[in-house]
Order: sequence, then structure tokens, then C-alpha cells
Amino acid sequence: MRKEKACGLFLVLSVFSACCCPVGNSAGAVGISLFSIKGALSSANSASICSFEVAYPVRTATNASEIEIRNVLENKAERIGFGESFCSNPALSGSRLAFQANSGGSPKIVLFDRTTTSLLVISEAGESSYAPVMKGNYLCWTFAKKGEGGQGIRLFGFLDGRSVVLKNSDQSRIVSGPVINDLGVFWSQFLESGFAIFKYDFLTSATQLLCKSSSVISGLSADGNILAYSKRPQNGFPVTGCIDGTGKVVVLDDAWNEKSDPSVSGTCVVWSAKKDGVSEIKIWNGSTSVLANVKSAQCIPCVSGENVVWHDQSGDGGSDIFGAEISGGGVFRVTSGGGNKVLPRISGQVCIWLGGTDEGFDGAIITP
Repeated sequence: MRKEKACGLFLVLSVFSACCCPVGNSAGAVGISLFSIKGALSSANSASICSFEVAYPVRTATNASEIEIRNVLENKAERIGFGESFCSNPALSGSRLAFQANSGGSPKIVLFDRTTTSLLVISEAGESSYAPVMKGNYLCWTFAKKGEGGQGIRLFGFLDGRSVVLKNSDQSRIVSGPVINDLGVFWSQFLESGFAIFKYDFLTSATQLLCKSSSVISGLSADGNILAYSKRPQNGFPVTGCIDGTGKVVVLDDAWNEKSDPSVSGTCVVWSAKKDGVSEIKIWNGSTSVLANVKSAQCIPCVSGENVVWHDQSGDGGSDIFGAEISGGGVFRVTSGGGNKVLPRISGQVCIWLGGTDEGFDGAIITP
């Protein structure tokens, strides 16, 4: 295990006010500080964001890989490795970092405590374990056993230091998830010639079936007490839905058009839908509304707190990143200059996206 500072990878490209680049309604006094992370082995899609820190794998001199955690506000970084393993799929939450480590055998899940600098393998021997997800006092991941066709989900509790296999998760192949919100762990899987969403309830420690469908249930996103999903019929367009804290299934959008997978923050769900040849962003927070003045050639939104971000086809043949305040503050521009900037993700004030960097990814700190 090695820790180091590596300040040379961070580059502040520009700082500008969004009101200088109006799109539709101009948002007032939104500061955009762009940065570029070089040398990351993964794309922005598999990086993990927590506050102003971003975690991602980087290659070592011996051709293994470690996880680098970069504070994009303070321009500081530390690296965590596991012998000569290939480390990937980081999940960062406060003082804890979990990641997948593969040294030629079965992939395992490793937990690093940044306060005590301890490293602990928490997955089980004989299981191939993948893609940890962490929130609050819980960490979960997907696993498979050699010679068995199905998959399962393990849940590790930081309070008791134990891991358990979630009931029903190991009976078939996982389609989407696991995802975690304040109430439990959710996933979708094949069930009885169809598909189903299951929930492991933190309060009762029980697994329950939430809904079943003949359509593929995918695109799970969770936060607060909300789970959102997409149902994709074999010969039709996606249906966007959510399950609230009471277990009620709410159909958010069943219009006959293409839709993106939903994104959840708190009690707010956002998604995009094609209408008259362009996309518009829809928002549900108890009722559905349309984000004003957003008419995009491409539009796959992600929400965190008060901000929604998306990519849009620009006039010079590329695509750029835009954002808006869901409270109605107006649209602001995050990037300019074209190129292929797509699929942004946002957590708090930090937004990262694909494209623009040969090895690594780009991002921005968005200041209200």
C-alpha cells in the first residue's frame, strides 16, 4: 500500500460566469471552474465522487493499478493499492474507500480506512466479487460462484462488520443494481419468465418483492426514500416509474417516445424524453413538470441537489455540457468549444463527463 501526493495532474482550464454563455434563460452568477484529470484508466462513468473528491484507477510502474483519490478543490491526491492487483470500480464515502481488486484469481472487494490506513478484504473466498456500492453505514456488491450461472448480492454493515447474502438475489441473474437509498438496497433481476424489483429493508432486515413485469426493468437510481427505474417493453418505448417511501409504485411517464434512464436526488427524479424530434427534461417532485427552455438534440440528465446537468449537441458539430437549477434559476453552460463531451455525472458541486481527454476525463466545480 502506498500513499502519495501528485499535484501535477490537475489543470484549471478556465473560470467563467454562466451568464456570459446564456442558453435559454441565463442563470445568474454561477461559477464554473473546469479541471482535467490525466492518466485515469477508467472513464468518468466508473469514477466515484464524494464532496470535492474523485476516485479513479491509475496505472503503476509495474503495470498493476491503484486507486487515486483527488481533491479537485485543493489540488491534492493520495493513492491506495493492494499489492500487485489491478484495482478498479472505486466507491468513495467520507473516510472509507472500497474497490475491486484482481490479481489473477477471483476479483475481491477491499475496504480501505483512510483514517487508520487499514486494508481489509471483506468479500468471501470462492466468490468473484464486483463493483462495490457504498452509502452511509452500508456497502454492497454483486458476486458469482464458480460453476454457478446466477449472481448474488452481498451486503456489508459497517456497524456490525458482517456481510450477508440478500435473500432472492442469488436465485437468478441481476439486471440492474444494486443501488442504495436511506431505506434499503434495491435491485432488479429475472423472475418467473419476467422481471422484478426487490428491496432489502434496513429497518426490518427483510427482503421483499416490490413489483413484477414482463418488461425489462433497468436503469435503477436511488436516493432519499425514492427508487426510480425504466421499464422497457419488447415492442415499445420505455416507461419511467418510481417507488416512494411507502412502497407505492408511481408511473411518471408512459408517453409513446424515447426516454433516458432516470436520475434521483433527494425526492426529485429527472429524465429526458423525445418530443417533436428534440429532447426535453422532465422533473418529478410529487408532480411532473418540464424544465423550462431546454430543447436539446441530445439530453441525458443527471441531478444532484438543486442542479441538473446534461449534454447537448452544439452548433459546431460536437456536444457540450449544460446545467440548470431545478428551482427555476435558469440554464447555464458548463463547457464550450464543441468536441465530444457527453454523459455528465454530478454529485454536489462536482460534475465529470466523458470526452475531451485522451486518457482520463474532464470535470467542473459548479459554484452557485
